Amino acid sequence: MFRRHAAPAAPRAFGAAARTGVTAHLALLLLVIGVLQGCSAGYSGRLDDVRRSIAASDLNAAEAKLSTLLDGSGQVAAAPNEDMPLLLLERASVRQALGQHEAAIADFTDADPMLELLDLTPDGAGSAAEYLFSDDAGIYKLPVYEKLMVNASAMLSYLSANDLPGALVEARRLTILIDYFNGTDLAGHPAIQAASLLAGLAFAAGGDPTGEKLIAESGLMPAGAETDEANDGKGLVFAVVCSGLAPYRRAERYPIGVVFDAVGRDSRYQLSQEQQAQMAKASAENLLTWVNYPVLVRYPASTSRFNASAGGFSAEATEIADLADFALAQWKSEESAIAWAALTRAITRIIAREAVQAVGDAAGGKNSSTATAFFVLSLITQGVMQAADTPDTRTWNMMPAGISLATLRLPVGEQQLTFNSSSGRSQSLTISARDDRPVVALFRTTE
Repeated sequence: MFRRHAAPAAPRAFGAAARTGVTAHLALLLLVIGVLQGCSAGYSGRLDDVRRSIAASDLNAAEAKLSTLLDGSGQVAAAPNEDMPLLLLERASVRQALGQHEAAIADFTDADPMLELLDLTPDGAGSAAEYLFSDDAGIYKLPVYEKLMVNASAMLSYLSANDLPGALVEARRLTILIDYFNGTDLAGHPAIQAASLLAGLAFAAGGDPTGEKLIAESGLMPAGAETDEANDGKGLVFAVVCSGLAPYRRAERYPIGVVFDAVGRDSRYQLSQEQQAQMAKASAENLLTWVNYPVLVRYPASTSRFNASAGGFSAEATEIADLADFALAQWKSEESAIAWAALTRAITRIIAREAVQAVGDAAGGKNSSTATAFFVLSLITQGVMQAADTPDTRTWNMMPAGISLATLRLPVGEQQLTFNSSSGRSQSLTISARDDRPVVALFRTTE
């Protein structure tokens, strides 16, 4: 399209070589458009249908849609490879809520080594690309609460599948992570305390004395849940409730001046003199100066209360971790850095536009048809880069928003344990209470 306007009217001095240059630039631009438009939906956009299915309480449809994203079928292409570990976590969480613990374990097991590999992968190319095109071009690094919940969730599914050796392997991995994070500036993070308690429950269920130590160190065990009571023919049951859905990221667009003002209030993030000059010019022109920016969206908080009951015994569940609050707190602490990255990418687009325009001015003079064509091309360059600038909306959407714990002492032997929510939802599990060690049962609900 642009060759038809630019090349025929070019001055004779522009010549065949210059026209070839325009053709090459346009071909490259069209290639970039084609490649990047396919990626413009971003991770959050790919999960819109999944979230709608969960909101409609159709977990089977959500699981099927995640499988389609992972494998590709029909008209839906498989997700990019870099999304696979997160999508596996999403499907594992849905399968866990469906009670399909062996399938959930398979997904958690496949995702974990991929995530570990990403943590060790240098990201030089991604770091460069995120400023040119898209902030989600970089490698996704799990925040501490997600990293801990990968192994904690797998551990709970192992316990639900009565695979104690598998649960103990995950518990040991959790303790390694806990020790690592306690040696960093994250020491004392409430997610670490919650992970310590969950790992302690698994060790206690396996008869490992490490469990008592971890439970005590967590400081989260509800009152009245002592594990050292005299043998009275009853066994201790820990009923874990993982509820709700974690906050998710969504892409928004803001005027560049709004984001600039927000960043300017944080002394840690300052633009260079050249960037400030470009900002002033953009504000004066008021032309294609929007910033694509990720925001964290919280699902409606659950108002349900939970209890567990069996054989005439009942206990209310006490919240031990608000993972949604952990996510929002970390997001708040990083918001200025995220805004600064989005702002500098926007300025990069303005610089790219001016570079294209400068080529046209140099080739044929500012008032030539060549310059006009390159001016249009420069606007398209900035527009395409803006459209392709997909903010990083990757996060574990299906991670639970909260974890609660109820403890019961039940007669030894097989029991029908029922989880109840104040909204009327219930689920029953068959467990076998023991007098020599605790038993851990899981209820996963998306409400």
